[in-house]
Amino acid sequence: MKIETINEFIARGGEIVIAKPGPNKFDHSVKYRKDKELIALRLLEKQIKDPKDKAKVECAIMSRIEILKVIL
Repeated sequence: MKIETINEFIARGGEIVIAKPGPNKFDHSVKYRKDKELIALRLLEKQIKDPKDKAKVECAIMSRIEILKVIL
């Protein structure tokens, strides 16, 4: 396999496109481990047996995660 230079690539008809920078990604995992409300909801989820109640707790967990993304 031959390694070609940029000039060779352009000479054979190649195009170079400069892409926009991607979105910033933030690591929220540290916030999640320290949040007492989220920890309590996850513990509650493990203890619940009823599927309807478990779905409500899962919804509450997702809501809490969205709140943490915004406020912290």
